[in-house]
Amino acid sequence: MAPTTTAQLAQRQIHQWNLACSRLDPGETSPRPVRPNITISRRLGSGARKLAEHLSRRRGMMIHGSSLVDAIARDKGLKREMVAQLDETTRSGVDIWVEGILNRRLFSHSEFHVALAKTIRTLATCGHSIFLGRGANMILDPEHCLRLRVVASHETRLSNVIDATGVKLDEALTMIEESDAGRCDFMRRFFGVELDDPLYYDLVINMDCFTLESAGDLILSALDDRNRPGERDLRAQGG
Repeated sequence: MAPTTTAQLAQRQIHQWNLACSRLDPGETSPRPVRPNITISRRLGSGARKLAEHLSRRRGMMIHGSSLVDAIARDKGLKREMVAQLDETTRSGVDIWVEGILNRRLFSHSEFHVALAKTIRTLATCGHSIFLGRGANMILDPEHCLRLRVVASHETRLSNVIDATGVKLDEALTMIEESDAGRCDFMRRFFGVELDDPLYYDLVINMDCFTLESAGDLILSALDDRNRPGERDLRAQGG
């Protein structure tokens, strides 16, 4: 028997996750959106938010980021702060459990996991949306979205964080380190994958090498290609 390749393992992980999501609501279906979605995985300070806003302006796409936390909190009748603690975080389950006891309302990582998946999949059925982070590239069927990874050099990230927040260099360094650790932990905890593994993305964009306009041109060209499944199927067959 031929050994399993890394690519096959990646696709198996995605298939298993989508299968689990399809069981969240019996009879629920996820039709292919007429206009595909975009998922953006990023590092703090990489410029991903500005890129998402640029794409949104050019195509009128809706951005879903921290608003996903708001939607889950409203749906579950919870304080936003409680749900936000589980969002791309490194806080331990014990800390969250203790706080839940004190507030007389528990909301676990697993509950958040399911609620996040349902929210993202529901929003994605309409298509024409941009999902920032939250493992959306793992939750959605790769055939229904364009999966981006946005990166930048450490120097660029530091500069962007300082410009955006006005903090000092040492504080910006701490923010980046804590954010990186939290997002890596989030992907390992919920999906069992490494955040930087390129196999989970269709495009990796280094914002040190592109302007917003040129990056947008590249991404939208790839997105438009997703609207031509016949051509993609032909390429997959070696045509």
